[in-house]
Amino acid sequence: MNKKALFALITFLALPVFVFAQTPSGNVLPSTAASLPTISFQSGLTSLTNWLFTLVLAVATVCILISAFYFITAQGDAEKVKSARDFLLYALVGIIVALMARGLVSFISGITG
Repeated sequence: MNKKALFALITFLALPVFVFAQTPSGNVLPSTAASLPTISFQSGLTSLTNWLFTLVLAVATVCILISAFYFITAQGDAEKVKSARDFLLYALVGIIVALMARGLVSFISGITG
């Protein structure tokens, strides 16, 4: 598979990540600055962590699919199998780090109330 086809495949698989838009409720543009919502540090941190967690999971899913493609196309070549295994390992480590980060934010939010 050439690089253009691989790029097209990755783009096609990552496209759903970019369409998770939220529809506005009420007025789209606030009339005064006083009507802007205020958020606490904890809720902002939780929101940021959730967004990054979703992004990391999407990227890790694409990496796992690419690793599977590498496994299939390795055809028994030890070097290519090792490369695919390393790629899969990096994706799994990314998922574990994302889970730990999300857990850490929940833990800190629980302690601070």
